[in-house]
Amino acid sequence: LEGVPDEKRTARFVCAIAAAFPDGRSFVVRGTIEGIIGYEERGTNGFGYDPIFYLPERGVSTAEIPPEEKNSISHRGNALRKMKELLEREELL
Repeated sequence: LEGVPDEKRTARFVCAIAAAFPDGRSFVVRGTIEGIIGYEERGTNGFGYDPIFYLPERGVSTAEIPPEEKNSISHRGNALRKMKELLEREELL
């Protein structure tokens, strides 16, 4: 990505979770986190693309934040919270 300008380095992690029940009801939720592809690897936490997935509003890559904090903002954490809320609302949890 050398030479690729900031405005073309946008990135997004997406997590979709589905739940299906014997009574025929099914639910799908989606969680996302927005960032940019960084210019260098930063941090030692996480895995995969975390060292280059940069969060401009925080000034860090996802590999630079503690796991607990990452879970509170990650695409997976967002999707899981949405599914939990939905299942509680439907009285399935």
